[in-house]
Amino acid sequence: MAIPGVVPVSACGSSNSGLKLIQADGITDTACAGALWVADETAPASVDSRTYEVLFEGADGTKHQLKRVRNLRITDLPSDTPACSKSH
Repeated sequence: MAIPGVVPVSACGSSNSGLKLIQADGITDTACAGALWVADETAPASVDSRTYEVLFEGADGTKHQLKRVRNLRITDLPSDTPACSKSH
């Protein structure tokens, strides 16, 4: 089910350590600490209307919380990603 290099989004929630590229509703950011994403279980069951909540720490150390994300793609990044070299 997984596409190589892309972490699947699951209804139960997913967490994965390591650096991630977060693409959420047209916004792209880098997660330099583990990211957590969960489906909003209060939303209608239709796949077309499902939304997600995403938590991660950005390159500058700021914690991010994205709510009601409709389009989500999480991609693994190499451990030497320049954007995260300052935070580690």
